[in-house]
Amino acid sequence: MNFFNRKPKVTLDGFCHDFYDKNILHAVISGIDAGSLFLDTIRKSVAEVDPSFANVTSQLFEAEMSVLRFEVFGLAWLHQLGDKRAAEQSAFKKRYLEEQERPDI
Repeated sequence: MNFFNRKPKVTLDGFCHDFYDKNILHAVISGIDAGSLFLDTIRKSVAEVDPSFANVTSQLFEAEMSVLRFEVFGLAWLHQLGDKRAAEQSAFKKRYLEEQERPDI
């Protein structure tokens, strides 16, 4: 048994919870909210190209991008693991968002 060839066992709930926390809702690195910083940089870059986009608030942009990122994750999950696990992942996502008090997503 080769130590480096073993893949650690990960549950669907554990994997999704970790990904959602670290990459979508709570992307904090060394005390810096990297998620908000990243999205604000994108919003400002788009506003430079289309000045009318400057009317979009940071909060609205962050909310819409969070929705989009959850959807893209779900599509990638479906593509990689198929229908059986997609329903399970979707149910977990619903519970997770309710626990995070983010049913708006």
